[in-house]
Amino acid sequence: MSTPISNAAGNDSFRALKEAWHCPVCGSEARTTVLSSFYCFEGDHFDLSRCAGCRLIHVAPMPSDEIIQRMYGDRYFQEDFISSRYEGSYSDIFNKRRAEFEEVLGNIERHIPAAHRSLFEVGSAGGAFLQCAKMRGWNVSGLEISAWGVQNAQKLYGISLTRGNFLNTELPERAYPVMFFGDVFEHFVNPLTAIEKINRSLIPGGYVAMLLPMYISSWTFRVFIALRPILKKLNLPQNFKVLLKLETKDSSFNPPYHVYEYSRKTVRRLLENSGFKVLAIKGNLPIPESLAHAQGGESLTRMVLRQAALWVYKMIKFSTENFNFPLVRSLVIAQKIEKSK
Repeated sequence: MSTPISNAAGNDSFRALKEAWHCPVCGSEARTTVLSSFYCFEGDHFDLSRCAGCRLIHVAPMPSDEIIQRMYGDRYFQEDFISSRYEGSYSDIFNKRRAEFEEVLGNIERHIPAAHRSLFEVGSAGGAFLQCAKMRGWNVSGLEISAWGVQNAQKLYGISLTRGNFLNTELPERAYPVMFFGDVFEHFVNPLTAIEKINRSLIPGGYVAMLLPMYISSWTFRVFIALRPILKKLNLPQNFKVLLKLETKDSSFNPPYHVYEYSRKTVRRLLENSGFKVLAIKGNLPIPESLAHAQGGESLTRMVLRQAALWVYKMIKFSTENFNFPLVRSLVIAQKIEKSK
């Protein structure tokens, strides 16, 4: 049974929200509420909902194009893009993320022949991932929606990016051997349209790779939410609590950036329904800086709590990367299948 969505504020931006919804994976229109008013932006509240057919987690109601445009302001590209995993600006954290990028590229290279080592990244931000790929011998290019990102890629790494929104930018068909979406695909309100465009843009037999958060679709999220009243009282680093979705940096500013939260089953079904063969879904979980390193003036009690939380996090990291359990963030690699004539 569908859950009706209402908004007490009744402001103009809410009237632009998209009420009609069809699941992009299974086509169902029925959904149930997981958590009410989980996100908020400009006075509007957004629920976390679950498709009654395939259990795909999504935001309800879906934000309109106008609201999404306003969500991705300078604050996102300077602070929120990293989801509290690291401290500092984009230019500060390249060296901190270097090992993460190397690991992702190494896993991609295990599934993609050397002859296909030409990478087009959608959502390139300031070009750090492309720079790492270039240093490993890849030919690189990319698309980035923000002027800030395009400028930084050129300034810091000498990489020229095209500026534009992926869904609205005309790309050549059958042109790219590999397309990469690093923590990007979950932001698309129209994933079917995006998948179709990826398919058209790839060469025959081309590859798409995605880094996808799967935390909210996992049982670990349900456990942490159940323990939220206790965990919020512990003297853990605030950024770690934000990362776990236990609290927000700003109670009045918690935008629904991830409009879809995929699981292993839903992303596989979405890709296979759209002309792709899934080659790998492998856990990928970086350790947040707030756990790995002490912050200034750390007390003994806080250090003990941080070390205990770090131990638990490392256990989850080991199991998710080696056994895909629990799957809280994944690298998904798929190959375009050419239709037989």
